[in-house]
Amino acid sequence: MVFQDYALFPHLTVLGNVTFGLKTATQRHRFPPHQRQAEAQRAIALVGLAGFEARYPHELSGGQQQRVALARALAPRPSLVLLDEPFSNLDVQVRLYLRQEVRDILKGVGASGVFVTHDQEEALSISDRLAVMRQGQLEQLDAPERIYRQPATRFVAEFVTQANFIPAERVGNRWHTALGLLPVAPGEDHLSAGEMMIRQEDLQLHGDERGPLTVRDRQFLGREYRYTLTTATGQLLQARTPIDTCLQPGAAVTVTLAPGWRQRVFAPSAERPTHPIRDLATLT
Repeated sequence: MVFQDYALFPHLTVLGNVTFGLKTATQRHRFPPHQRQAEAQRAIALVGLAGFEARYPHELSGGQQQRVALARALAPRPSLVLLDEPFSNLDVQVRLYLRQEVRDILKGVGASGVFVTHDQEEALSISDRLAVMRQGQLEQLDAPERIYRQPATRFVAEFVTQANFIPAERVGNRWHTALGLLPVAPGEDHLSAGEMMIRQEDLQLHGDERGPLTVRDRQFLGREYRYTLTTATGQLLQARTPIDTCLQPGAAVTVTLAPGWRQRVFAPSAERPTHPIRDLATLT
């Protein structure tokens, strides 16, 4: 188990903390007592902390403390490691580096990891299989790419993709929406109304004095802009664009959809799936 708050003993050194994690394994005769220190040093080297064995937790950075916690969990050579939001207390840059490193370490030792997080990007980037939970129920279990591109429920679509949802009313073989008339896709023939999911990156903005949408605000995110748009009905939409699309707040715009965008319409009263958490092992 790798805890969110590291759970290191302040009075023990790095070696002492990692060795402590071997006591139970030693008692179960997995490691003879004389082998305990060697196994601890192996785990410390595995997480890149060789040479830090004599340091105490207060002498380490947050990222280094998290590595000690990981080394303690890996020292007994478990087949399964549970990680409870292990990076939530770390700076963004440290998180980005450590999440890939932890993934590489688990792959290297052949251990499976169950990683709990509320960070959508973290979940998508670190996992081979992703389970989206809601109030003790399993909403979807699949590859990260499939969950992002083909969410099974509106909750998954909103939580994972942070997409826009606009009212859609069927008129013949077209959906009438705030963005204009859009075609009815295969599998949507049974719906007369619903909410159309449009991801932020699928909205392309064009300055137009007669445009039906207005830029409410703009945020610079380094590699891109994030815009908040207001429709004629007052609904707010989010759009992410490359930095070469620079529109001022208050500007009128028209919106087109990116080539290859994936359409999905959710029925207004779509029921949630009924997979309880105990089905997780069965579904995997």
